[in-house]
Amino acid sequence: MPIPDLKPFLLLTLLCASPPLAADELQAVMDLARAGAHGLALQEMDARQPAFSADPSGWIRWEQERLYILELRRDWAGIAERVRQAPAEIPESLARDFVTRRAEAELELGRIEAARQRLRRSLWEAAAPPSVRQRWRRLLIRGYLQAGAIGDARAAMLRYQQDYADTSPEWYLLGAKVLLRAGQPGRALELLEGVEQAQVRPYRWLARLQSTPDSAGALAEEVDRVLAQAQDDMAPLQRARLWAVRARADAVREARAGQVAALEAGLGQGASIDPTLFELSGEALWGAYLAWGEQLGNAEQLLIGQDQRWYFAATESMEQQPRRARALFAVLALQGQTAEHRSLAHDYLARLVLAEPGGGHLLYALYLDSSRFPDIADIPAPVRYLLVDLALDRQDLETASALMQDLAAPAQDQQFAWQLRRARVQVLNGRIAAGVALLEQLLADQANWQNDAHDRFLQVVFDLQRLKEHEQAIALLARIDPTRLALQGQRELLFWLGESYAALDQHRRAAAHFLRSAILADPYAMDPWAQTARYHAARALAAAGLQGDAASLLKGLLKATRDTNRREVLRHELQQLEASAGEGNSPP
Repeated sequence: MPIPDLKPFLLLTLLCASPPLAADELQAVMDLARAGAHGLALQEMDARQPAFSADPSGWIRWEQERLYILELRRDWAGIAERVRQAPAEIPESLARDFVTRRAEAELELGRIEAARQRLRRSLWEAAAPPSVRQRWRRLLIRGYLQAGAIGDARAAMLRYQQDYADTSPEWYLLGAKVLLRAGQPGRALELLEGVEQAQVRPYRWLARLQSTPDSAGALAEEVDRVLAQAQDDMAPLQRARLWAVRARADAVREARAGQVAALEAGLGQGASIDPTLFELSGEALWGAYLAWGEQLGNAEQLLIGQDQRWYFAATESMEQQPRRARALFAVLALQGQTAEHRSLAHDYLARLVLAEPGGGHLLYALYLDSSRFPDIADIPAPVRYLLVDLALDRQDLETASALMQDLAAPAQDQQFAWQLRRARVQVLNGRIAAGVALLEQLLADQANWQNDAHDRFLQVVFDLQRLKEHEQAIALLARIDPTRLALQGQRELLFWLGESYAALDQHRRAAAHFLRSAILADPYAMDPWAQTARYHAARALAAAGLQGDAASLLKGLLKATRDTNRREVLRHELQQLEASAGEGNSPP
């Protein structure tokens, strides 16, 4: 198990240790968000944001940052609801901004008519500046596009061009989308010529490819250069669009291997892109697999119906050429002569897909976003088992439950994984008692657990902890036999017990478990795990009223720690302990 990430926790410690100035307080909360703890930051905002009636300007500053975090989370429903509840007394400029944000959120949620009505009403009623009215009209055009009303979008685009001399990249991009959807790639290419912003490139290349298909080879080389030079911080959405264009270029040239590689890379980004312009879907990948697989089969003189020969050709490629193997297995999975052969090929294909970067996104696309499997019951059982795990990891409980519905238990050697899946589905759906009962059944057989069984079992215990079912978590953790764990596994077990005791305000017990986790290997240990456990022990000791012991642990950590940020937190903790001790010793 990994060492717990302390960064958000340490930031929260500093935030809670003393009452900072309002601006510093907001900055500290935003630091939590920047550390990746978006949910924690929003909870802190709920507790700390001033009321509008008491501090209007303060409320506005906090609200703008809140909406920024919600955008990072792509929580469009949260944005729409938050803006809807805004006080009526907010300044007009902010009210107009909220109209924009709500319309954008509604478009993202597919509430197209609601967004269009809001925008039309605002354009009619509001005396908004030209820049705001331009943005609202661009959103209206976007709404027409989303609704498939291409004629209306084209007419609105022409009226917009008559009213504004807009040369912004946003307008060029929207105009190009309208022209591409209207079947005018040449006009779209003219519009985008010379616009060099990165987000415009995929659309310019798409227009060029549709206008002059003979340019596919040169265009593919350009895309490759951009992808090769891309920085790690390029957004997944931008990468997905680039790979989609690359796949289209290969499709035009009938370069099937490249098309498969590009589609896999694009889908692996896990980004949702406009399906009306970019062919990046599970359906497209199945088509590319089949086209390339049949091409490979012809080269090796494999005939449809010769399942054994296809199977051997695929398995021989698995180690050195896994993408080739996937294409061959795809043919066998869809065109094999028996249900058993097809199921086996699907199993191989799914496991090969999962081994790739972004493999979970690929598997979702292939089996849950394809007309080849209109119902979940049509997905082969071996793939459904894998998809259940993916859905649970994503907290996609609706999909996980649907995948488990009427799914037969697997072979005996896979019973542990099956029971664990069932337990997770029960726990995450709020049926705690049923989930715990399944986990207890597994614990009764832990003498026969294999390999990573303990780690996988702990994942469900962590689900219980996240749901604040700490008494249940403690009961299960206490039944794990530590003698069957390696030393590090025993340290982890003690740590997770400490976390649940701390959550139940049993701070002395929590401190004892954290400290035992730190010193189990060596009473003087100061490895990263030991430092983390000692810090948690110090916090628990302080909460239990044992400030002297807590200070002793913190001083030891201060001597061992070289990280500047951690040292700052430790010093601050010590100061707070000393101040607390001083208050306790002061005369009445």
